[in-house]
Amino acid sequence: MKKKILFAFVALLGMGVFTACSDDDDNDTPSVVEKQYVDALNKLYPKAKDVEWKKEAAYTVAEFNYPAEYVGVDVWFDGNASWMMTSHDYGKNLFFLPPVVEAAFNTTDYATWTVDDVEYYEYPVNTKNFYLIEVEKQGQPDANLFFKEDGTLIKTVSGEISEITPDTAI
Repeated sequence: MKKKILFAFVALLGMGVFTACSDDDDNDTPSVVEKQYVDALNKLYPKAKDVEWKKEAAYTVAEFNYPAEYVGVDVWFDGNASWMMTSHDYGKNLFFLPPVVEAAFNTTDYATWTVDDVEYYEYPVNTKNFYLIEVEKQGQPDANLFFKEDGTLIKTVSGEISEITPDTAI
């Protein structure tokens, strides 16, 4: 009986040890980021703290919250550390929207739906900048509304959308 209890204890201990070992060989997260990327980020966001870096296809992406914990920011750089795009994740907070974009959203058929996410995408060529408001309603597919900075509705996409990258056509 003692042997069975000892065996069970050793087996449980072994399971705990092996599950604690991480098999997360995340090759998308560079262990050391080249100085050119850090310098480029510091020019754009000198107060960025707790930056995490990752690789997304041909891009190096800096992730952090700015300011403090309010806005999640992803800054995309190409292979030459040139800034390509920044996404600002505002969560469900419509108050981050400019009044003209919020007013435009409130005139859509989706204004009564539940806001699931609000994001702002910023590019070196500011004519490409846009806001994305994701809304949901029980029994309906999610809707994604794309607005220009002046409040013009660019398009509405029903259902889930894939991650937006600097190469994504809007």
